[in-house]
Amino acid sequence: MNEDRFLEAVMGMRGKLYHVAMAILWNEQDAADAVQEAMLKAWKHRSGLRDEGAFEVWFMRILVNQCRDHQRRQIRNRVLLQEMQREGRVERVDAPNTELFEAIHALPDRLRLPVLLYYFDGYSQKEIGRILGATAEQVKARIRQARERLRAALDEDGAGPARRKGGGANG
Repeated sequence: MNEDRFLEAVMGMRGKLYHVAMAILWNEQDAADAVQEAMLKAWKHRSGLRDEGAFEVWFMRILVNQCRDHQRRQIRNRVLLQEMQREGRVERVDAPNTELFEAIHALPDRLRLPVLLYYFDGYSQKEIGRILGATAEQVKARIRQARERLRAALDEDGAGPARRKGGGANG
């Protein structure tokens, strides 16, 4: 893949790239850095791409891995920030202000990422499986489990009508 085709492909999906990075990192600067780092890694390893038709899924997988690497490197900073927030020295930053996005953010990565990639970015369950290294069946189950947790969380907060039957909720 030459430079022009690479840049054209990346620019065509930049909104999705940023959205996925924000879904994982929840910080604008970190998301922008992760996208940029993923672009560098993808460019360096473009010879490993066997099928240019699979570029978007291949690149998304690089981005997801880059975001996860970033999270691992930033763990100490997050702990410090949480301590500072508990002590009231800083306010919560970069947090969505709707109940839905707060509930989505509260989901573990393994549930949050499939939901965001499926509902917000329009990837198929099979594509999400390739991005996350899971089967389409696993992705489908994770999306179902995430929906159940979101429904329960929103019902508990009074943000939505109670839809539970039989008096219980799985979660």
